[in-house]
Amino acid sequence: MRSAMREEGFREASEKLEFLLRTVCAKLRIHGREVLARQHLTPPQFEIMSAVYFEGEIAQSEIPRKLHLARSTVSALLDRLEKQGMISRRKTTRDKRISNVKLTFKGANVMEQVIDHRVELVANLMDHLSREEREEFIRMVGRLAYLVEAHEGNI
Repeated sequence: MRSAMREEGFREASEKLEFLLRTVCAKLRIHGREVLARQHLTPPQFEIMSAVYFEGEIAQSEIPRKLHLARSTVSALLDRLEKQGMISRRKTTRDKRISNVKLTFKGANVMEQVIDHRVELVANLMDHLSREEREEFIRMVGRLAYLVEAHEGNI
């Protein structure tokens, strides 16, 4: 019923917005990879580091579910990250079969460099907008982020 009430051009506007969001996200991702290349990290390794960074510490068994990767792939990536000093793994005291993954100081530092690099790009781009445009843009993107979370059942 609700979709029947949408105004003409709604689908086209949605397609354009999806394209624009995908373009911006891809450019931010590419920009952040400049830091990764200097650290000899692959995008999949970074995805794992991101998950750990934003969780603080995570059970190794959760990573494949969160990132939709095979357990064997995650295990191999974690081995490489551990050898590079980016993460540490430790067995839980309650169940020695379970390992928790945590970023090391070095790994957290790399994550912060990537985020800072991306924030700098966004700041440079936002500098081309007026204060009112920036505020409205942030408000609208915040609203969209809220709706995505609500749609996913996270709110």
